[in-house]
Amino acid sequence: MAENLRITDLYSSESMHACLEELATEGKLILEEILMVKTIKGWIGRYSANFKKETSEKVLVENMGNYQSTIVAKGSISQKRSKKC
Repeated sequence: MAENLRITDLYSSESMHACLEELATEGKLILEEILMVKTIKGWIGRYSANFKKETSEKVLVENMGNYQSTIVAKGSISQKRSKKC
């Protein structure tokens, strides 16, 4: 997943605010409705924290599945060995 991210593709709250202001000067947005930089920064922080949490949970679930598969496979191998004796 990290290989898809490029630092040049990321927005800072300041650059996002500047882009929104540009859209307002072009008439595509209403200037009064543009969020303050502080609000944008908070939104980015909450989104980032939530994304990291969800990603960590997915990886943990995947790793637990892999770990359980390994345990089951090792258990079946040891059962086969004990039957031979």
